[in-house]
Amino acid sequence: MTDILFGNNNRPVLKLLAKRSLKAQKNTIAVLAIMLATLLFTSLFTIAISLQTAMQESNMRTTGTSAHAGIKRLSWEEYEKLSSDTGIKDIGYSIIIGNAVGDDFNKTPTELRYGDETYSELTFITPDTGHLPEQKNEIATSRIVLDAMGLPDKVGTQMKVTFTTDTDTFTDTFTLCGIWDGDAVAYRQTMLLSKAYTEQVAPVIHGETDGTTPPVGTGYIDAVMMMPTAWNIEKQALDVTSEYGLDERVSINDAYGMATVNLSSMLPLVAGIAVIFIAGYLLIYNVFYISIAQDIRFYGMLKTLGTTARQIRKIVYKKAIKLSLMGIPIGLLLGWPIGRLLLPAIVNMLTDDIRIVTTVNPLIFLVAIVFSAITVFISCQKPAILAAKVSPMEALHYIEQAGGKKKQRRSKHISTMMMAKNNLTRNKKKVMIVTLSFALSIVLLNSVYTYVTSFDFDKFVADFSLTDFTVSDTTVINNYAPYNTANVSQDFISQAESLNGLEDIGNIYLWTSKQPLSENDLARLQELSASSSDIANELDFKKSSVSIAMKNLREANHITVTKEGYIYLTESGQKIAETIYERHQLLSSWLTTLGVDPKVAEEDACRIEHVISPESFEAIKKHVNRH
Repeated sequence: MTDILFGNNNRPVLKLLAKRSLKAQKNTIAVLAIMLATLLFTSLFTIAISLQTAMQESNMRTTGTSAHAGIKRLSWEEYEKLSSDTGIKDIGYSIIIGNAVGDDFNKTPTELRYGDETYSELTFITPDTGHLPEQKNEIATSRIVLDAMGLPDKVGTQMKVTFTTDTDTFTDTFTLCGIWDGDAVAYRQTMLLSKAYTEQVAPVIHGETDGTTPPVGTGYIDAVMMMPTAWNIEKQALDVTSEYGLDERVSINDAYGMATVNLSSMLPLVAGIAVIFIAGYLLIYNVFYISIAQDIRFYGMLKTLGTTARQIRKIVYKKAIKLSLMGIPIGLLLGWPIGRLLLPAIVNMLTDDIRIVTTVNPLIFLVAIVFSAITVFISCQKPAILAAKVSPMEALHYIEQAGGKKKQRRSKHISTMMMAKNNLTRNKKKVMIVTLSFALSIVLLNSVYTYVTSFDFDKFVADFSLTDFTVSDTTVINNYAPYNTANVSQDFISQAESLNGLEDIGNIYLWTSKQPLSENDLARLQELSASSSDIANELDFKKSSVSIAMKNLREANHITVTKEGYIYLTESGQKIAETIYERHQLLSSWLTTLGVDPKVAEEDACRIEHVISPESFEAIKKHVNRH
């Protein structure tokens, strides 16, 4: 036995001692403590990750797509080039047809498109009943549109639809072939038509486009794409599209911005982790401390056999590992369903507009296991050191007490209350730890409840219109400019004011105006703005090269680019432009006076103005001014 303990082959003995220590004691409380800590971690991460997923999906449904990025108003050739790029994981497209018109769509603005299977999947318009349009006069739409039209939710229903394109108005009857739920939060609902019908009323645009289209954009292609990863989506999308001069028209799905680290949103999670960690530490530490105190003579006897302090610590750690292997799985199994049960209540406290999404993300269980294991390891550190330090003689005479001089107490009456009180004072340290464990559990529950219930929706919407109902001319919200700004009639307002239960009523004003613009003003504005196409044509450069240059200038904050693709100089860009222009004027004029051909002087000035140092230019400038 001694040879084994002092030799190199001591692992089997340590394992056996740890196993026998487990069998010799009732470890139910230790397992429960580890299970509770794991349960709390699992529940917290289940709620946090599921809530993030639900909010992300809600944002996606509001924007109308789960795609990483999208590009609007493409021609067929531009889409073909883009779709063949290996830097894109998946891509889908739709062809814009027009907008549905009629009284049924005043409160339910609806657009008509053709969309391929990928586009439908990435924009939440895949039928759960039926299929996408295949035959020429088939149509697929949401249940929201069917309700607005007063039609039954049944495949095969005949639908008479009137819609407008950029050039014409059509009325036709279609057969309903596919149905999906639709999202009330979406800006517009969608009707999908067949490719054959789309080719008839909205032929695809061909050639090169610059993003400027008619109001509806009939015949243009909208593309949605998934990048290889969700990390740094914007850079991936710009790198791909810049090759084809399309980077200025890329829009990134804002919903994926939730994946970025936000300190304010992370604080509640960090606070929850900290509280659970401290509570778990105190609870597990207390259990192991009591266990070590009970086994102190056992460890002292091991010391007499020659067991080292390091070996005793290993015995304690192995015991902790075995207990963790029992407690952590149970905590995982119980924590996820508890988190799932709590999630609806938390979501309902926050808002009614978020769909409850319970994710079974492996990350939940992985992180919970890691945090639980760390908590157990740190919790048993001090008890292990205590067990390792005990000497054989101390162990034989060890009596658990608070320390200090014993006081002789006499009492005429012994009660259960007094016995309980005396038991508490035996080990004040242990009592304090247990008390803190219970206190932190209460703090955790109170903190979670306070955080959830403190969400003030009125403050959240303070920057918007804080109303229950808004009544307006439907053309204001359903169509493009110019809007019909005719106000709601005074008779309607008077009738609304007389309604019972109405607390307050007011007007929301939308004012559009036309500013007279002279020919000189228009010419000046055109001089101040340009598109990548204009620059490429002017300089006779490839459009892709200009797009890359514009990207670099934009990143350096020297230019800004509008949604329409027009480029404007920033303050820093204007200063650089003025400097270069001054150099160009002076150098070309100077070279001409020296006898250089004006055309050659212009070309040389274009080369020199970018590389000449400020010192050299100032010297040339002084020389020219003197002569």
